[in-house]
Amino acid sequence: PARPAPTARSARAADPIATRDASPKTSAAGDARPAPPAPPPSNHPITMPVSAAGVAELYASVGRQLKALDEAHGSTATANLWPLYLRIHINDVISDPSKLADASSLLYRIEDQIARRSAAR
Repeated sequence: PARPAPTARSARAADPIATRDASPKTSAAGDARPAPPAPPPSNHPITMPVSAAGVAELYASVGRQLKALDEAHGSTATANLWPLYLRIHINDVISDPSKLADASSLLYRIEDQIARRSAAR
């Protein structure tokens, strides 16, 4: 049996970094308000082929960035990013090519959040 397509709500729930409600807002009169602007596009080469060595290097770099953000702005700035980072079992990722793209994508998203939080403080 085919699985039903995920709803917008379940897609947001599956995205551990998402912080905004993407559903359209309505005023008391029922008029739809414009949606908040989308975040700027990332400059990360997510579409490029990923290698085990590249993902391992990215993993180490993101770990250093998380530590620096934590030291500079306190644990509240990184509280929800550390669990995402630590969920990546890098040895499993580099030994299984099917996991490289997902790990790379998550690491780039964490890196984007680090950059936003560093700039906002």
